[in-house]
Amino acid sequence: MPFADIVGQELAVSCLERSLGRGRIAHAYLFAGPEGVGKEEAALVLAQALNCPAASPAPCGSCSTCRRIEDGLYPDVQRVAPAGNNIKIDQIRTLQQEAYFRPLEGRRKVFIITEAHRMTEEAANSFLRLLEEPPPYALFILLTSQPDSLLPTILSRCQLVPFSPLPPGLIRDKLEGELGLSRERAGLVAALAGGSWERARELASSEEAGSLRHRLLDLVSLLWDGDQAARWLAGEELEKDAELPRILEQLRLWFRDLLVWKLTGQGELLVNQDQLGRLGEMAEDYSTGRLVAALEALGEAQRLLTGSANTRLVLDVLFGKLEPDRPR
Repeated sequence: MPFADIVGQELAVSCLERSLGRGRIAHAYLFAGPEGVGKEEAALVLAQALNCPAASPAPCGSCSTCRRIEDGLYPDVQRVAPAGNNIKIDQIRTLQQEAYFRPLEGRRKVFIITEAHRMTEEAANSFLRLLEEPPPYALFILLTSQPDSLLPTILSRCQLVPFSPLPPGLIRDKLEGELGLSRERAGLVAALAGGSWERARELASSEEAGSLRHRLLDLVSLLWDGDQAARWLAGEELEKDAELPRILEQLRLWFRDLLVWKLTGQGELLVNQDQLGRLGEMAEDYSTGRLVAALEALGEAQRLLTGSANTRLVLDVLFGKLEPDRPR
């Protein structure tokens, strides 16, 4: 897969192509952005480019090296992923041992760490020591959707490569063209996918999309009305809901749309383009400052709920911060 096949990530791709063209590769990269937007694919292409026998900075994609890297069979490209909920200290110790061995076949050893924010504190501190004195032939690529959850000292030693949510229009067109969805259903799935092609494919093959959208709109109306009793009952139901993380992510995208509409008035920039009328009305009841604070509160709630926080307390505090300046 060439970089050109990674769609919707022009900034990230240009950054990597520029580094390859100049021959100036950092010892560690942080690919930060939502899940399912091309971070893993870009990491594999970078690993191919650094080890492909072809003379060009771009990988050929067809040689034995490139094919084995894509298939996960190349000895000098290794992945580290959470074992259960976390990346544990033993995994990082194994990585450290491997990092100090020279490449078996290629020019560089590449370690791709998925969901890097899930390193335990002990694992993160151990990995930091490796970053402080990295082997010259080793490259570390950290993939994360939550860069703020990583140690600041790790962040400072990595070159940031930002990945953006994919535009809803691009996802909609891919759903129509590649999966054969009707335009109406493709638009609904694209709005719920949160900019993630991976998530869009999951939703396209289930009946979840319609249910999730209805629940989101019901919750939005409840928050907009400012009815505290109804809000309390909603919190009680959501506390036990297995879909809570996805609902909160959809709510975050909704408030992101409110802020974008408030600042630009450009409907083509919205994720929930099919709800433009409701978004426009709702935005009138929120100040810009209130929307910024709401997005910060949603991000903090998502972070807390990945740990052992009291779910009900987090939701009660969050809902209070999502009320409009002027309840409907």
